[in-house]
Amino acid sequence: MKKGDSLKLKINGKKDRVKVSGVAEMYAGHFIYMKKAYYERATHDSYQSNVTIVRLKDQDVKNVENTAADFIKLPDVYNVSQNTSLIRQLASIVDSLQMVMVILTFLSVLPAIVILYNLTNINVAERIRELSTVKFLGFHNREVTLYIYRKTIVLSFVGIVSGLFSGRSCIKSSWR
Repeated sequence: MKKGDSLKLKINGKKDRVKVSGVAEMYAGHFIYMKKAYYERATHDSYQSNVTIVRLKDQDVKNVENTAADFIKLPDVYNVSQNTSLIRQLASIVDSLQMVMVILTFLSVLPAIVILYNLTNINVAERIRELSTVKFLGFHNREVTLYIYRKTIVLSFVGIVSGLFSGRSCIKSSWR
């Protein structure tokens, strides 16, 4: 659906066509917003408010359910829609996605460790003469090991930091 399209709606038992003047991205639920004058022109009926939005001071789940039960008992009330269940459902989805992200992060770290291990072994194998010379000059085994790993550690740190910044900027740009 995009701006300029027309939409067929069933309003008060009659099918009417309405023109889409804008689309809002909604992450939960689907809604149609119309001005009073456009509603009357599109449906050929006079506008009548049929919804009352109530926001409770005490938004505890039990209080919301009790208040909804009290409202539904009223003779002029046909339906009560609660956003608390929608909010709980979205929170559940976000928690599930959080777990998936943790698993994906862990699974992406494993190949990185294997790659770093292989690169270090290749580095040592190609520089064996240089390392032998360093050892001959009097460096201890620990100093030679740090000499080997220092480059890998610095490059890994630079890669992690640049990856975090570029990933964060990509996420920010995709949410705009």
